[in-house]
Amino acid sequence: MHRIEMRKAPGDRYPSNMEAIGIEMVGRARLPASVKLLPNEEKWPLEKIRGKYGIFDTPTAAQNQSLLWLVRVLEDSMQIASDEVFRHPVVSRKNPTEAQGANWKLPIPAP
Repeated sequence: MHRIEMRKAPGDRYPSNMEAIGIEMVGRARLPASVKLLPNEEKWPLEKIRGKYGIFDTPTAAQNQSLLWLVRVLEDSMQIASDEVFRHPVVSRKNPTEAQGANWKLPIPAP
């Protein structure tokens, strides 16, 4: 998939790691009680099971305020348009709940 995307013009492809900035919001995926493992998955390590079935918690208000600040600084200093900022699962095959509640479009709090 990477080779196919890299043949496209930059505005027409998903960004690669060499032309993107990643912001990590640390969290751990929980397994929902309703998870039913397939027979071959029962021997998988827990982290692999979490990667496939886990649900990430929503970031806290403090995490979102920090994210808002960081994204704004990067947008301003690197002249990045706000419509060029994405959650990781939008531009890559990742767990769709990663950064699910990440919100860098909050109103700026008054001092």
